[in-house]
Amino acid sequence: MSDGQGGTIGSTAFALTITPVNDAPSLGLSALPDATVGILYSAIITPTDPDPSDVLTLSLIAGPLWIQPPVDNGNGTWTLGGVPQLGDQGLQAVTLRVTDSGSPPMDEQLALPLTVISGGAAVPSLGFWLTCVLVTLLAAVGTRFATIRAGA
Repeated sequence: MSDGQGGTIGSTAFALTITPVNDAPSLGLSALPDATVGILYSAIITPTDPDPSDVLTLSLIAGPLWIQPPVDNGNGTWTLGGVPQLGDQGLQAVTLRVTDSGSPPMDEQLALPLTVISGGAAVPSLGFWLTCVLVTLLAAVGTRFATIRAGA
């Protein structure tokens, strides 16, 4: 190596290690699809991460009681679901967090709006369905329940 003035300078070799930075994942959402009273709600969520080798975890931090924790579909998507009931109508907030497996772990947490609209019927209770089954079975074997007389 020349010093530019006729002399030479010895050379030195060195190794440079560049460690990649862990980037935060993203939910990629600004709102959730509307839900309808009495109808099974299902929203597919596909979080992303700029670091393709990171494994993502989706968590429900807060939300209405009828929302169940997200289920990992095993293909990079998650399903958020539940059945809103009468009284759940209106604007609600659901807070989700996506966390990656990088070092250190990074995450994104968002409070997303979710609107529950009327339109579906409330889901009947288990007792209602059991009563229907019992009445059907008893009617099938010829059991009389009551005699109603007009004018009595």
